[in-house]
Amino acid sequence: MNVQPNSLLISEPYLQDASFQRSVIWLLEHNEEGSMGFVLNQPSVNEIFKTIEEKEYSAPILEGGPVGLDNTFAIHQMGHIKDARMISKGFYIGGDFDTILAAFVTKPTQNMWVIQGYSGWSAGQLEYEIDQRSWIVSPFSERVLRTPHKHMWSAALLQLGPEYEQYVNAPSDISMN
Repeated sequence: MNVQPNSLLISEPYLQDASFQRSVIWLLEHNEEGSMGFVLNQPSVNEIFKTIEEKEYSAPILEGGPVGLDNTFAIHQMGHIKDARMISKGFYIGGDFDTILAAFVTKPTQNMWVIQGYSGWSAGQLEYEIDQRSWIVSPFSERVLRTPHKHMWSAALLQLGPEYEQYVNAPSDISMN
């Protein structure tokens, strides 16, 4: 599959970079200048807090990648949020963060992913890494997005077919094989 925005990047099982071991990345931008996406299955120990009408709410934060760690992003399903940009059918990024959090905490059935940092590649870098077999490219899947973090990498691979079962069953450390 060719690399394009709204794809998933699934790390091969023995990728040594700790930031991306057994990662699933939602690739949002890919063009001649480079690529950008978010790791979806690495929860942070941090949470974001919001107080509304004297009640405190919290939401988990995902570690989106090693770049721009001082940036926080919100992916959500609230198309009515001002300045939110659609990234896939029914999914949006950005908009007024306080409005997003307020909508989420007052109606927790809304889906929201708060992400700190992102994954980025310079022009041609991602294609090189794919050629080196660091990444498997897959179409975006809402089912994978909704899979619990600790099972997301396996679910992303298994949706590609039974030939990927060997990856799922591979040890994290190749020396343990």
